[in-house]
Amino acid sequence: MAQPRPGSHAPETPAGTARGSRSTHLLSHWGLRAVRWRWPLLIVPILIALACIPLATQVADRVSTGGWIPGDSDSTTVDRI
Repeated sequence: MAQPRPGSHAPETPAGTARGSRSTHLLSHWGLRAVRWRWPLLIVPILIALACIPLATQVADRVSTGGWIPGDSDSTTVDRI
């Protein structure tokens, strides 16, 4: 059995053991990619949001405030009577 590193709380486990090594391996790769590509991961969503601003200003003209009930439903007809 491997000796724990100084300052670590859990002993190291050999690769390929049943202690969640595959999921840990996958998450560590995701973390490395996120650190390596941190600026594009920050800038691209901001650019997408900025590109959507002109579309967002047009939404108010196309949305009605009538609610979710269709105008030709029985309950709407009864309310009008």
